[in-house]
Amino acid sequence: MKETGKLGCPASPAAFSNVRRDGCRGVAQLPPQVVEFRFFDDDDQALFEILARGEFNISGMRNKDLRENLHDKTCSQVSRILKRLRVHGLLKRAGSSYKYYLTRIGRLVLLAGLKLRELFLVPQLASQPAL
Repeated sequence: MKETGKLGCPASPAAFSNVRRDGCRGVAQLPPQVVEFRFFDDDDQALFEILARGEFNISGMRNKDLRENLHDKTCSQVSRILKRLRVHGLLKRAGSSYKYYLTRIGRLVLLAGLKLRELFLVPQLASQPAL
């Protein structure tokens, strides 16, 4: 799975097949209080677009950084979002600091979800007649 193109995007579709085996946890392994992510929910979509922008790739992200971009969320809500990302294996915490970085699996899942929405869902909805 070392074949990557720009921004860590897999160079081949076969690289996505390794994502499930490499690090994504099944729902049965998650603690019961952790909620899954929904790629087609507007709040989760806004979060994924913020994380995919790449401005946090070098220096990492903090709770405060995400709150500046998610204007309607409080400090405790952003903390819970960070915990959800960590439990799902999409984020890792950097040492003894308060900074978080996207994992390799996190970048793959994020980009796959955003591409799925942009390439398949939006054109399908646009092609259907209005009721």
